[in-house]
Amino acid sequence: MISLDEGFAPLDQGSDLQPANEDTWRVIQPVPAGAPLLSQDLVKQCVPDGYFVSKSWSYKDSGGHLVGVITRYDRPANGLPGRKQFRPFTFCKGPGGKSEWRCKSFPEPRPVYNLDRLAAWQNAPVLVVEGEKTADAAPKWFPDYVVTTSPGGSSAPRTADWTPLAGRDVIIWPDADAPGAQYASDVADILRQIGATSIRIVSLPAHLPEGWDLADNLPGSATETDLTQLLANARSDTADLWPDLLPITSTLPSVEPFAPELLPMPIRGYVMDVADRQQAPPTSPPLPQSVASRLLWATRSASGPSSTTIGKLSPISGARLSAVLAQ
Repeated sequence: MISLDEGFAPLDQGSDLQPANEDTWRVIQPVPAGAPLLSQDLVKQCVPDGYFVSKSWSYKDSGGHLVGVITRYDRPANGLPGRKQFRPFTFCKGPGGKSEWRCKSFPEPRPVYNLDRLAAWQNAPVLVVEGEKTADAAPKWFPDYVVTTSPGGSSAPRTADWTPLAGRDVIIWPDADAPGAQYASDVADILRQIGATSIRIVSLPAHLPEGWDLADNLPGSATETDLTQLLANARSDTADLWPDLLPITSTLPSVEPFAPELLPMPIRGYVMDVADRQQAPPTSPPLPQSVASRLLWATRSASGPSSTTIGKLSPISGARLSAVLAQ
């Protein structure tokens, strides 16, 4: 589980690296073509006391251009709890037009991981996990998914730009701990706001080791089939968008079904025929209007007794129409 407090913590005292948040250096994204590669000397210069360089991950934009690097540093247990820290590296322009790699955070909103794959596999479902290491390991189990995460760890999903997941089907696989569950909840909330097509969260069994994720070895007797089943059974998070359905109630007295016999005989057949064609009750307000306008049109446009009929109704005068409707 990646902690923002650890991953983006200030460097330990004694380091000769300049402060990472100095305002005189502006991050350039993507890294310009022809820029030097990130120096391993700089990466090692940022190693906290007692830690070693573990692995680095490149963040790219949708076109595959490098925008920055995240490096992980591990501290061996040696009788103490093992720890990990993370450092972001970006290419910056500073005073006098000088450009170089520096230990400086991505500007917000930060890009999510594997943007280039999200752009290349636009119709593929998306799997969100916590941390770059897990994002690299998950395709081993789920090759049909594009796997992504956000930089900064479990407490920083809201600093990332999740809009590339709008209109996508997304499943979130949390780490097996409380921060992982909160991360999943936060990401789901963001995805609802940006308009993801569907959002589901994997429900992890309670017996998993604390902090277990898809980059770890399968625990106990668990198999690949078990992972596939967990993914298939991921619960929908969209149910939270709407409250529970309530029955429609009314204090008004019930209404007896309409009796066609109440209609005047000359127009009864026509009204019932129109009601059937429109799949509307005979008492629907548009129906009397339709009947009246049709009859008036017939009385005005008729040139002879047989020129216009409504069903079997012959044209009648306005006075006769009024008399009929009044019956």
